[in-house]
Amino acid sequence: MRQIMYTDGNSVGYAAQGSGTKLMAGNVETTAIFGVINSIRAALTAFPSSAPYILWDGHAQFRYDIFPGYKDRSGKDEKIDDLRKRWKAQRPLVQDALEFLGVRQLMHPDLEADDLAGQFTDAQIRLGNTVLLYTGDKDWLQLLQPGVAWHDHRSGEHVTLQGFFDKTGYETPKAFVEAKALTGDASDTIPGVGGIGEKTAQALIAEYKSVAAFRQAAVEKNLKLPKTLARLVEDQPFEYRKKHYPAPSESFKRNIRLMDLRRAPKVTTERLEVRAPAAVSVDKFQMFCEEHGFQSILNDLSNFLVPFHRISENYNG
Repeated sequence: MRQIMYTDGNSVGYAAQGSGTKLMAGNVETTAIFGVINSIRAALTAFPSSAPYILWDGHAQFRYDIFPGYKDRSGKDEKIDDLRKRWKAQRPLVQDALEFLGVRQLMHPDLEADDLAGQFTDAQIRLGNTVLLYTGDKDWLQLLQPGVAWHDHRSGEHVTLQGFFDKTGYETPKAFVEAKALTGDASDTIPGVGGIGEKTAQALIAEYKSVAAFRQAAVEKNLKLPKTLARLVEDQPFEYRKKHYPAPSESFKRNIRLMDLRRAPKVTTERLEVRAPAAVSVDKFQMFCEEHGFQSILNDLSNFLVPFHRISENYNG
């Protein structure tokens, strides 16, 4: 049995870009590069028996086909737009640095890192391995099951299935996803079902366990419902549909398709992009650090590389 560590490359990168002092090497910003390298080293130090895989986002066109407004953040927050732009410019250099450090990286052009994490996690559990999800993205909490842990690289918070309720307020990952489909996700610009906030969603799921069970009970028992919940049961268009909004029940179904990571198209191995270096390339990494002014790493390079030298054994264990 091995422990596989799946890391959300963009989650770690955004966090690194948004924290600490801005670093430059000439005209090249290196804030995120330095931060990601150190974050991955910290993960390998904390979990020395893990085999790390960095997962990167492709373009999940299937989500835009379902909802054209998906992740339409442009122009809504100039500060966030700037942060994302600066991170995007550094990402290829981060990928180079991780290759020199012997860390394997995976990307599929049609899927996001979240989708890869979902499918790969289930596959590893079937093989009898354990999985560590190294990310600040709470969407990955839905992947918790026996043998899987979620670790927030920003706060150090570590969550297993036993602590799922304490972390989320929901008994199961399925309930967590359904509640999120009701309330929407502002970070991905996915609107929720009109009028249903977090408290209402949590109360509904706590009582009925699922939206399907709630809908069935409402019909069978002829429940007297507030307008916001009645809309979930009623499949006929409402007045506001004239403004081109879907009925609430359709919004919920759409959001489940967007948010449930196990509903993504299956990974096709022939299109999976893999960067799998055999081992640490000390010379290349040293040159990389010299080019980007990472003197603090160069001052103790041998010690810095210790956790990375160890991972080649973990890959083959």
